[in-house]
Amino acid sequence: MSALERIGIGGFPDRDLFLFELERVGEFPDDLKLPSRFFVCLLAWDAKGVSAEEIRLLSKKLIVQGAAYFSIWGSDCERVHDLIDELEAMREESNPEDESVIMTTWHEDEPLSNAIWDALYCLPDEPYMEECRSVLAIAVDAPDWAAEIRSALSDPKQLSYEAVASPKKNGSV
Repeated sequence: MSALERIGIGGFPDRDLFLFELERVGEFPDDLKLPSRFFVCLLAWDAKGVSAEEIRLLSKKLIVQGAAYFSIWGSDCERVHDLIDELEAMREESNPEDESVIMTTWHEDEPLSNAIWDALYCLPDEPYMEECRSVLAIAVDAPDWAAEIRSALSDPKQLSYEAVASPKKNGSV
């Protein structure tokens, strides 16, 4: 059984940090209660072989519940990113007066720590900023990834220090 785990507070600005470890994406609830109206979503998922419809279903649930920024990592994360962007385009078409944008990033050829750092320290679009006070990390069928995320969220300052200190991030020398 999946459960929402509160890890602590961190990132910039300080946000409530949560981890949701899922065995299957179908376990994600329709009504998740986070302490803020909007949140950043770190999605660590091996989506290779997962149908577009299943990806859209999870993405819609997350957007409806307040996801304002997605940092996506894992095999086929670019496709997950693209499908979320398609949902965002449909949302914009249905409400042209809404000038807010749900931001998405994908981190296929990067270490998981880069995607975690992105979720903790990058900012959502301005209309979401004030009420975006949570980070929800989701690890799908990946206990090792969940453990790495849990460790990083437990000490975001150390994660940030390592990101700045390591010259080999993002393939640079």
